[in-house]
Amino acid sequence: IGVAAAAGITGFSQAQGLFGLPLGNGTLSLEVDTRQLSAWGNISLGEVPVEARWTERFVDDGGFRTRYEVSGIFDQTAMASLGLDLSANLSGAIGVGVSYAIFPDSRAIGAADLDLTAADINIPVIGLRKKGGTAARGALSFTVDAGALTDIPRFEITSEELVATGAIRFAAADQGGGLREIGLSRLAYGGNELFGTVVLADDGALDIRLGG
Repeated sequence: IGVAAAAGITGFSQAQGLFGLPLGNGTLSLEVDTRQLSAWGNISLGEVPVEARWTERFVDDGGFRTRYEVSGIFDQTAMASLGLDLSANLSGAIGVGVSYAIFPDSRAIGAADLDLTAADINIPVIGLRKKGGTAARGALSFTVDAGALTDIPRFEITSEELVATGAIRFAAADQGGGLREIGLSRLAYGGNELFGTVVLADDGALDIRLGG
């Protein structure tokens, strides 16, 4: 016999929620049955207001155990509050939609869609610049193992000024987990059509190899 319940929750908070960040000021709808729990509504992720959906599955069928879906607007202040300092290469607000699924073996996969229209992107090391106010979109997928980001097997940025596609690899958690390599399968901007790699050495030196 199936058992189901529904409820509304106000003032929800959790000390450690999505990506280990605190959740607060939640106004959520909740549904639960013998197979899963679902909650959705408005909540603060750290200090950033977002729309969110949380699904917790109780069945062991090889699928995900927990899935978070979050969307919101993140400016530099918001990103800094989440521990992301991108000020050297990025200014302006980004529209973000993220789906993140955690499996019983602690492996996780995620995907993000980004509205980069308001963002100013500046990466001098490869001469890339995208001005704020120019329509642009981004998308990426990522994998996490035991809580550490391991790689971004696909990313894409598209606008009238540039197209960038490729992948990003990170060091293993026992090696610090930092950025190791950016592979560019295509980088097109300002009449340039490039491909190549950017490798970060342990001492911080960059090995940049571009062709086109």
